[in-house]
Amino acid sequence: MASTAHWCHNEALDQFCPVDEGAVVDEKAAARAREAEKAAARRARKICAAPSSARKTMLKYKDCKWTDEMGKYTYECVKRNDGFGVHWCHDEALQTLCPRPGGTKG
Repeated sequence: MASTAHWCHNEALDQFCPVDEGAVVDEKAAARAREAEKAAARRARKICAAPSSARKTMLKYKDCKWTDEMGKYTYECVKRNDGFGVHWCHDEALQTLCPRPGGTKG
């Protein structure tokens, strides 16, 4: 669930933010962006292959069902941060709104 937060955020931007067709594309900047995306994908594969403390921590929420309340919480958090911090907002929603073993939230 948490591993797709950035992709969902980017998909929302693609769907709801109009592209400026008149903008001049800087080919060098575009090439740097493609390389950065490739590097990010390599890092993601490496991170997914080795368990991290954050991943281990989030495993405790693996049985938590996603709710509309969590979506609203995450949305408001991302909005407060001008579109940044998607993973942090998602994780905070889980930590705040998912019941812990024993029946308490957060």
